[in-house]
Amino acid sequence: LELGDLFFKMKNYEKADYYLKNGIDLVEMMRASIFNPIIKKRFFEKANYLFKLMVLTCYELNNKGESLKYVELSKHRIFLDKITDNQRYNFIKPINKSLIYELDNINSKIQKILSKLKDLNKFEFKLSSNYEKLSKLKNQQEYYLDKIKNEYPEFYDYYYNHVFDYKKIDLTDKTLIEYYYSKDFLLIFLIENNKINIEKIDFEDNRLVKLISDFEKQLE
Repeated sequence: LELGDLFFKMKNYEKADYYLKNGIDLVEMMRASIFNPIIKKRFFEKANYLFKLMVLTCYELNNKGESLKYVELSKHRIFLDKITDNQRYNFIKPINKSLIYELDNINSKIQKILSKLKDLNKFEFKLSSNYEKLSKLKNQQEYYLDKIKNEYPEFYDYYYNHVFDYKKIDLTDKTLIEYYYSKDFLLIFLIENNKINIEKIDFEDNRLVKLISDFEKQLE
């Protein structure tokens, strides 16, 4: 998050994109292993800033679909976390925690190997002794994810299935408008004919509040 934030402020959006995506992957990975609601709340309140930076980074890189994807992901998580904290286990079958711990352990090992291999070129990477270890860990990761998906589908959908593809929505003769609000800006996504347009409105001196106030006066 700190590296992503730093490169965003330096306007190096490609590097910001790289670190922020890794950060979000780690956040999503950790979500399923935090069971204490107080710790969970504090942790993900801090993660909200991560999503905001990711949305803005995608916007600056003109990755419209990616920007919308992270808007949907942030809204989905915040909404579900808020409404289900006290009733999650009423609709999600409690999972065998050993599955989560095994998957977290595998994910941790994968990250360690990737950090060792990141500076190697493609040829050196494949010759490395860690390459075979990584392949085995990836297979184990897939095995546990499939096991959770098959045995605990509700849990899997809630914690792991966060892919949003606007192209799968039938927008025949329809237009989809999506809003993403922050204290200092508003993003408006307009989707029609499977194309996305984004309008960014920066708030300066409470301009939106003034517009609303002016409109109310006109109505009166």
